[in-house]
Amino acid sequence: MKTIGIVGGAGPMASCYFYQLLIQECQQQYNCAADSDFPLMTIINYPFADMLTAENCRNNRPILVKQLQTCIDHLAAQGASIIAIACNTLHTILPNIVIPVGIELVHIARITVNKAISLKCRSGLILATSTTIALRLYQAQEFVCIYPTAKEQTIIDRIIKKILHDDIDEKDSIQLGAIISRYTVDSVILGCTELPLLHKQHPLKIAQSIAILDSSALLAACIIQKWHSQK
Repeated sequence: MKTIGIVGGAGPMASCYFYQLLIQECQQQYNCAADSDFPLMTIINYPFADMLTAENCRNNRPILVKQLQTCIDHLAAQGASIIAIACNTLHTILPNIVIPVGIELVHIARITVNKAISLKCRSGLILATSTTIALRLYQAQEFVCIYPTAKEQTIIDRIIKKILHDDIDEKDSIQLGAIISRYTVDSVILGCTELPLLHKQHPLKIAQSIAILDSSALLAACIIQKWHSQK
């Protein structure tokens, strides 16, 4: 039986949302209903060191590498064959991580950019943490990634911090919409797994011609598709 491994905890509510997305994907795409229809999953909710800002991530990088490696090794020991990290920023640590042989780790940024390209989007505004932006987690030759200004990024980081504290405010959704309106793009990437929590409760009010790509939802869809194909 194929086991899905999920690295969660950054942050916990975003991880909870990701688990919900996995279940919904099983129900909606593969008609899962009985308990036995759903995949075997192991979820680790790890209390990671601070990585929201590029400076904090740089200072805590040795700790974060050890923590993420611990999570990957734990999931491997539990028999996971497919692993998802329910956090964009943690993907910036992956170059320092050893993935055990026989395990497929699905990269959240790559599948999100690939989805944008498949939708024939040419450019996207990346909404993410300062760390994700600074380390250019989102980039592709076939797709132009647009990044917020330093002033706008300060606002985005503040909003992400509020969501982490369960402060989900419609005013923040409006403010994000205002930032998006300053750019000529055909897509917006929610490149932080906290931002879909805000968008779910207070949908971004932007032009209908702009595709909103939820990295959490796209990762969930990809993971379940891979699980189903290997059943």
